[in-house]
Amino acid sequence: AVEEIGGAKVTRVEQSDALSSVCSIVIRGAAENSLDEIERCVDDGVNAYKVLCQDPRVVLSNGGVENELAKQVRAFGNQLHGLDQHSVSAYADALDAIPKLLAENACQEDTNEVSSSPSVPASGADAATGDVADASPASPTQMQEGGVYDLYRTKHRGIKHATEAALAVLSVDQIIMSKPAGGPQPPKRG
Repeated sequence: AVEEIGGAKVTRVEQSDALSSVCSIVIRGAAENSLDEIERCVDDGVNAYKVLCQDPRVVLSNGGVENELAKQVRAFGNQLHGLDQHSVSAYADALDAIPKLLAENACQEDTNEVSSSPSVPASGADAATGDVADASPASPTQMQEGGVYDLYRTKHRGIKHATEAALAVLSVDQIIMSKPAGGPQPPKRG
């Protein structure tokens, strides 16, 4: 059907069958950059739904996963010695920074409270099962009531790929440090 919306003639396509799996979304806007942002948001939502259909596990979106992982990584690092202990501790510090950054992005005033919050398991479960611990002033109950979740697969892959990138950088550093520089040698005097 041809209709007029906002002074412009548009063709509107309606779904005739309630069981149809095809959908079109038409986005209108005044500025190109706002349209690009809306398109990105719709694309993110569609991809999130696609991932959720493949793996329905979710975790609370309050930084609790990272807080619990940091706690466990730090406990593991305390059993190590030397440079390994320092590296594992730095990794735990990086994980600890994520809940604080989430709080800053959410405009919470006291971001120090987030990183110092005790880790209380949500619903009696732990991070290993896909449930998260409370790492922010928002309790697990508040997060559940608000429907604020992250996809487990997205969280898992993000941490996995970040870890792989850090290991790649460290391996390159080890190679550079282990090989002597191979340029021309200065002439010996004597």
